[in-house]
Amino acid sequence: MSSKFWLAFAVCSLAFGQTPRAVQAADGSWFSATEDQRGIVVERRSADFATVIWRQEPNYSGLRAFKLTGDGGVAMLGLHNGNDAVIWKWDAEGAEKLRLVLKLRSATMTIDANGDFLLAGESLLMIRIGADGVEKSRRALAIPGLELGIVDMEVDGRGGVFVIGNTASTTLPVTADAYQRAPRSGGCTSPGRIPSPYNCHSAWVAQLDSGSFALNALSYLGGGDENQVSGLSVDGDGLPVIVGSANQRIADQDPYPQTAGSARTFAKGTGSVLTIARMSARLDALVDATWLRGGQTAAGSAVLIDGDGKIVLTGATTSPDFPGTADAFPRCGPVRSINTAGWNLGLQMSAHFEHVERVLHLNEAMAVSRLPLAANVNCMFDAASYEFVRTFALGQTMSVIGGPFGEDGTIRVGGVRARELYRSSTQINFVLPRELGATANADVTVGGVFARAITVEAARPRWKLFIDGAGKLTDRGNFLIEALRADDSRVTDSNPVGADEVVRAYATGIDLSLPLKLLLNFYDTDYPGGFSASYVPGTFDSVVEFRFRNSGPPGGMKILGIINGGAFSGSNPGYVWSQPVN
Repeated sequence: MSSKFWLAFAVCSLAFGQTPRAVQAADGSWFSATEDQRGIVVERRSADFATVIWRQEPNYSGLRAFKLTGDGGVAMLGLHNGNDAVIWKWDAEGAEKLRLVLKLRSATMTIDANGDFLLAGESLLMIRIGADGVEKSRRALAIPGLELGIVDMEVDGRGGVFVIGNTASTTLPVTADAYQRAPRSGGCTSPGRIPSPYNCHSAWVAQLDSGSFALNALSYLGGGDENQVSGLSVDGDGLPVIVGSANQRIADQDPYPQTAGSARTFAKGTGSVLTIARMSARLDALVDATWLRGGQTAAGSAVLIDGDGKIVLTGATTSPDFPGTADAFPRCGPVRSINTAGWNLGLQMSAHFEHVERVLHLNEAMAVSRLPLAANVNCMFDAASYEFVRTFALGQTMSVIGGPFGEDGTIRVGGVRARELYRSSTQINFVLPRELGATANADVTVGGVFARAITVEAARPRWKLFIDGAGKLTDRGNFLIEALRADDSRVTDSNPVGADEVVRAYATGIDLSLPLKLLLNFYDTDYPGGFSASYVPGTFDSVVEFRFRNSGPPGGMKILGIINGGAFSGSNPGYVWSQPVN
C-alpha cells in the first residue's frame, strides 16, 4: 500500500460514510449535498423541513465543497474520474447557472466576499475564477509533498486565505517563524495481512494572500505519531480553527497539544483521538488546542463557529462514553460498547475549548451546520438496546437523552403526536405512533424543534439478546422505563411518586407467556406486594405495562429488576424507578 493511498484510508477510517454538507440561506431554508452510490444529491429544504430533491448529479463523486453564493443560491465542487474538478452553481430555485470543468487534482474551494471562486489543488496550485466562470488568475506554488493532501480552505476576511492538508513529507518549506517547523518523526505501518511501512503522516496549515496567492506562512500542525486534519473554519478574529485526528502508538505520551484551561480527557492511551486547534493568523503560535477521546477511539471531520463563537463539530467514535471529559452532561449509551463499529457524533464546545457543552451520538453522518443542537437532544435510540440506528419500527419504544427538558415540549414524529411514557429533565421515553404508518423519512421534533430524521418500518421490533458461554439467555438487553400514575398524570422530578401510591411502569421486550418476576434488594428478593402486567395496545406487543404499589418512602426506589423466563430483562439489568434519577 503506497503512502498516498494509506493517507486517504487513515483519514476516512473513522468517518463511517460520507459526511454530508449543508448551508442555511437567509430565509431559513437549507441547502444540503450528500454523496451516495447514485452520485451527488443536492436538496433544498424549507424552514419547516419539507424536502424537495431538486438536483441530482449521477456519476460524480468526491464532494469537496458546498458554499452559499451571494445571490441566494449555492455552489458545489465535486470530482470526476479523479482528475477533473467540476464547479456547479445554482440559483435559489435550482436552475443551473454555471458548470465548469477544470483539470485540477486534490481540489477544494471557497467563495470570497466578491463572489469569486478560490480553488486550491495539488502542490498548492491556486486559482481565482469569477462568478461568471471566467478565470482571473492562478499561481503554482509547486510545494513538494502536497500532491494529494489538500483538504479544505477558507478566507479569513482580511484579504487572506487559509488552506489545510496532510502530507508524508518531512521537508516542507515551512516559514521561519512557523509554530511547528517539523513533524514528529517516526515510521508507521499500515494494517493488514501484509503490513507496509511508510512515513507517518502529518497535518499542515498555510496562509496566503487571497489576491496574489503569495505564501505568507506555512506550518506543520500535530503532536501524535500520525496526524490528519479534516475540517477548517475561521473565527470572528480571522483565526483558523482546525479539526482532525491524531493516532498515538505510545500510551504514556500526549497525542496532541493541550493549552491551559482547555477541556481535559481522563487518560492517555493508544489509538486515534479527536483533535481541535486554533492558530494565530500568521501560524506562529497555538492559541487554543485540545484532544478528546473516551474509552476507545475518535476522530473529527468538520467544524464551524456559531454566532456566539462556540465551536460545533462533527466526527465519529467507537467510544460510548465520548468524549470522556470531567464535565457533566448526559451520557448516551452504556459504559461498554454494544455497537463495535462506532457512531457518528456531533459536539459543541465553549469558544476557547474550556468545556464540552453537548455531545450528540448520531445514527448517521450529519452536516455540521444541521446538527439539532436547539432540540436539546443528545441522542435518540431504540429502547430495545443502546444501539444508535436510523430505522425504527412502528410501536417501538424510543428514548431521547439530552435536556434540560421542561414539562412541555411535545414529541411529534412525522407530524403525529407520540405517546409519552416517561419524562425527566434529561430523558423522554415515548412510543413511535402506529397511526404514523411506514414511511421512508419522518422528522422527529421536540417542542416544535427538529431533532432527527428517522426511517419508520412496519416490522415487529427485534430485541437484542445476550447469551452466555453455555448458550443460556442471560439478558434481553432491553431498556426499562418509568411512566405514569394510575390517573394518567406524569411522574416528574418535581412531582415524585408518593408512599403507597400505585405506580404504572413500562418495560420493552417482555414475553408474557413466560414466568415473570419483579425483584427487590438488588435482585435477590421477589417483590411481595403483587403486580399486574399487560401489553400496551398498539405497540406490536413490544411494551408491557406493570402496575404495583410503592410501599417505600415518597419518591423512593421500589423495583430493581425484572426476570422474564429466567433471564434479566433490562439494561444492566435495568431499573424501574419511582422517581427520575439524574
